[in-house]
Amino acid sequence: MSTVELPMGKLADKYGRKPFLAAGYFLSALAFLGYIFINNIYELFLIQILYGFSLAIGDPAWDAWFSKSLDKSKESFEWALFHMSTGYAEGISALIGGAIGYFIGFKTLFIISTILAITSGIITLNTKDFDNKPSKLFVFHKGHFRKRRHMIRKKRYKR
Repeated sequence: MSTVELPMGKLADKYGRKPFLAAGYFLSALAFLGYIFINNIYELFLIQILYGFSLAIGDPAWDAWFSKSLDKSKESFEWALFHMSTGYAEGISALIGGAIGYFIGFKTLFIISTILAITSGIITLNTKDFDNKPSKLFVFHKGHFRKRRHMIRKKRYKR
């Protein structure tokens, strides 16, 4: 991941973030699906390389997009809020994923992960204003969403 991330970040800046983030999600889906068919340690290494490559493609695009959606003078707080919420989400999803793997089976867990990754890629491809403006997506809370939408409208009328 670390080796490929820098050139992918440069390419995402040049060609747009949306296709890179979507490609990262779709490759992640392929990796999650691949875990079902692993028969030996070498296949596991190949799937891990594919998964690392998917993160290297998608992560710089996500970070750049998120950075563009931050409020000026509140960047540190909003990054902290993002990291706090993702930290809790990762912990909760690890508990849920562990329970699914233990009680239902790991194949089911990998199928669910594949479906979620594909869904994320489709949502990314259908998100408007991804590369040029802050997104109108619901980012933190209702007040933030309204404020962001108002700021975007205000910029349009100034032109």
